[in-house]
Parts: sequence; structure tokens; C-alpha cells
Amino acid sequence: MSDAAVKAPAMRRSVRILLISSLAVNLLVAGLFVGAMVSNRFDDRGRPSRASQVGGPLTAALSHEDRREIGRSVRKTLRAERPSRDSVEAEFAGFIAALTAEPYDAEAVREAIDRQMQMVVRRTNLGIEALLAQLNEMSVEERAAYSERLKEVLKREPKKKRKSKDKDGD
Repeated sequence: MSDAAVKAPAMRRSVRILLISSLAVNLLVAGLFVGAMVSNRFDDRGRPSRASQVGGPLTAALSHEDRREIGRSVRKTLRAERPSRDSVEAEFAGFIAALTAEPYDAEAVREAIDRQMQMVVRRTNLGIEALLAQLNEMSVEERAAYSERLKEVLKREPKKKRKSKDKDGD
């Protein structure tokens, strides 16, 4: 057999540029997705979000000790359920492969994102269960105090509105 028979046919330059462009766009989309998820973990000053910012008014109205207890409970469970580094890497490799597949496999991309969202829902549910457990342990007086703090939190203006008013000079 000659060398010409063994070599794969050369890819046309336009096809190669199209594939590289497609890969670049897909990686950009994946980067934006991951970046959005990571950026939501930090506040305006680049510090990790506080539980009260993540959980909204329901956790903002809790005492510092109650928030800490809920955080400990959720972290303990998440540590016990934490997937291995290899499985996380395999999940992202599968997502990237689905993004770059020709023909594009929209269903595989959707399934990968659905698996990510299931993890988000799992974490949210853990937080809800920890909050409910904390509320169940409170005395009548503690629940009344929590209720009053919750009313106060709900009266406050959202941070984004305050910032826009400050800029407008109101």
C-alpha cells in the first residue's frame, strides 16, 4: 500500500475554520454557564455570599446562630454526598462532548444541564429541610421573634433598587 492510500483525505480549510469556530462558540457558552453559576456564589465585593443572601428573607430573618447551624447541617450532608473529582470531570467532559458533537446533540446537552439542575435542587431541598428542622426546634417565643424579624426583612427595599435610586440621585 502506498502512503497516499493510508493518509486520510485533507480537511478543507473552510471546514476546519468552521469546526474551530463552532468549538470556540461552544466553549464560550459553556464558560458563560459555569461563570454564571460561580459568580452567584459571591457578593458585590467578591466575597462568598452569606447564607442570608442565598436563602433570601427566610434565612435573613434567622439569628446568626440559627444560620450557622443550618449551614453546618447542609455542609455535612453535602460532604457525605460529594461526588468524586473523577465523576465531576467525567460529567463536564460529557457536556463538552455533547456541545461539540456533529451533528449537535441537543438532547444530550439538555440532559447534562438537567443533571446540574438536579444538584442545585438537591442543595435547595437540603436547605429547606434544615430550615424546617431549625424552626421545629424553636420555642414559641423564638418563633415569634423570628416572625418579627421576617416582617422587618420583608419591609426592606431590595439592594438593587437602592443602588439604582442612589445613582438616580433620589
